[in-house]
Amino acid sequence: MPKLNITLDAILEKLDKGERLGIDEALGFLAASRQFLNRDAEEKFFDAARRAAKKNPPPLALDGEYITTANKTPSDIALAAKNSPKSLVILMVSDEDALESVEQVVQAASAHKTVVALSPDAVLRLASSSGSKVTETVRRLALAGLGIVSGKLSAKGSDDAAIDEYFSVIMQLHKFKIKTSVWLPTSFSDTEKVMHLAKLREFEDRTRCFTHFFLHINSKPSDKDLLRTVALSRLMLDNIKHISLVDYAMSQPRLTDALLQQCVELGVNITEQA
Repeated sequence: MPKLNITLDAILEKLDKGERLGIDEALGFLAASRQFLNRDAEEKFFDAARRAAKKNPPPLALDGEYITTANKTPSDIALAAKNSPKSLVILMVSDEDALESVEQVVQAASAHKTVVALSPDAVLRLASSSGSKVTETVRRLALAGLGIVSGKLSAKGSDDAAIDEYFSVIMQLHKFKIKTSVWLPTSFSDTEKVMHLAKLREFEDRTRCFTHFFLHINSKPSDKDLLRTVALSRLMLDNIKHISLVDYAMSQPRLTDALLQQCVELGVNITEQA
């Protein structure tokens, strides 16, 4: 991690004032916490996150009806969506489905409910398999009635090209009024986390298109690392209301109730799927 010309006292003073945590402050705090950080300083960092959390109380988990599209006709999908008591339908689309098939099931479901489906990677796959540009693919999905795309991120933090591609898809989705969630894997390094959070914040400043931020526990962080990442996310993403944990029960032994409660106090909702 590069040497930064910022003191811990300056970082804590900025947090005390309720000012936006910048890239240098975030990197500086994480660098200090990896070496030696007195308990008082760490608690001030967490207290700042708790104050931010009170301004953005965690929502209830996303309430959607999961519908698998395999072996179902558009009429089947329409009936399932119509009869669902929930406000969202989340279509589980196969990786083998062609763009035309996805359009048909989305259109069938969107006649009755807000439709959540796909991911940036899935949009790229559909564009590639159909021989269309991403812009055209997104346009067709928007016309079919797609409302929200899961922002699941599978790229490694060091893969700049894949990260840029991820944001380019989200930009196209925004262009056609399709909202997205956005994700941060815990496997990212400290620097990768900060830079990714900064990009998300800048994007949301310009577009206001994100529904949720999901902290994806795809590694086995220590309790301290998890809490630090939760607090960092809450402080940097001052323009995103809903922050959740995802996949915690599937990626590692279940987190203790005490640790989950600490995460909630720092500003997240708890959910296993997005």
